[in-house]
Amino acid sequence: MNDYERKFDLATAELEYAGLQERGYPAPSLRILRAVGLKPKPDFYCSRVSRLIWTSLSSGGPWGVFVYLFVNIYSFYHFYTFLPSDQIPRLILTSIVFGVSIALLRERDISRGRRRHNLSRWEDL
Repeated sequence: MNDYERKFDLATAELEYAGLQERGYPAPSLRILRAVGLKPKPDFYCSRVSRLIWTSLSSGGPWGVFVYLFVNIYSFYHFYTFLPSDQIPRLILTSIVFGVSIALLRERDISRGRRRHNLSRWEDL
């Protein structure tokens, strides 16, 4: 067993002991990344920057696609014309705002959970 597997098993055991395993850990994205062969850390053990970037992209991106499709369907049925040059900057801005706000809320919850359950750092496992 290599160092990553040992740390991952210890982190999973620590999350189970803290009662966080019932909340769906490991997350589906973590399971997919591990199945592909990557070595991601559980959310509670990642750096704040990587969590913020990953959450912003994974929530803002689908939100942007949804808004783009919704605006185009709405404009088709109501005969409004929205040019792509008008939509794209607004779409990018709303996706960034939505993604960052969701990431900050999630970061707050994860930080509180780390402090409340006194979880170890990844390097200390």
